[in-house]
Amino acid sequence: MRPSMKNVARAALLCLVTSLVTLGAPAAAQRAGDEPEPAEREAHVAGMVALSGPVDEHVYIVGPGDRLTVTVWGTAVRTFTAAVSPEGRLLVAGMPGVDVAGLTLAEAKELVRDRLRDVYHDVEFSITLAGLRRVQVNVLGGVRAPGVYEATVLTPASELIDQAGGLAGGASRRNIVVTRRDGATSRVDLDRYEYAGDVEANPPILDGDVVFVPAEAAFVVAQGAVARPGEYEFVEGENVGSLIDVAGGF
Repeated sequence: MRPSMKNVARAALLCLVTSLVTLGAPAAAQRAGDEPEPAEREAHVAGMVALSGPVDEHVYIVGPGDRLTVTVWGTAVRTFTAAVSPEGRLLVAGMPGVDVAGLTLAEAKELVRDRLRDVYHDVEFSITLAGLRRVQVNVLGGVRAPGVYEATVLTPASELIDQAGGLAGGASRRNIVVTRRDGATSRVDLDRYEYAGDVEANPPILDGDVVFVPAEAAFVVAQGAVARPGEYEFVEGENVGSLIDVAGGF
C-alpha cells in the first residue's frame, strides 16, 4: 500500500526538525562553554589577597614565605620571582642568598639591590613584593571555636575572630588583646572599628600572634542626643569624647 501524500509530508517534516535539533545542539553547547564555570572563575582569583591599601614598605616586615619579584633591565630583561626561605633567605638565580627576614620591605629591597650590583653591571633593578606569606594565629578565649587559624599577614584581627566562629556569648567586643611574638600587645575594639570607622582599632595580624578574647566586664551608658544611645563596654582610659564617637556622635 502506497503511503498517502500527507504521511510523506509529515515524515519529511519530522526528519527536517530532527536534523535542525541535532545540528543546533553543539552550537548551543559551545555558547554555554564561552562563559567560564564559577569554579573556573574562582580559580583565577584564588591566589589574590584583598588589601585595604598599598603595603607600606617602611613598615612591612619581610618574613619566610613572602614572594619577591626581581626584574633586571639591561641589554635584555630578566625577571626572577622567589620566596623567602624558612631560614629567612631570598634565593635568586645568579646571586648568593640574601638574609632579608626581619627587615622592613624597604631595607630588604636596598640590600638585594646592593647584592645585585655585585653580579650585574650597567643595569637597572626593580624589586617588588609579589605575594604575602601565610601565617598561623592562635585565636583563644571567648570565641565559638578556639584554635589555630591560617591567614595572610595583614589580615585584620576581626577576620580571624570570624574564622573562629565569631564571638561567644558574654565575650568582650572592646578589650580583645593581640599579643605579638615579642610580647608587645595591641587592643582590638570592634565597636570603635564598626561604629566610629577607626581602622586602627582592628589591627592586622602578624606571624606568631595570639588573639585573646576576654569576657566582657564593666559597662558605661551613653544617653541623650547621641545617634546610638545605650550601654557600651568600658575601656580603661577612654574619655567621654571617645565614647561619644562609638555611640555615633551627636
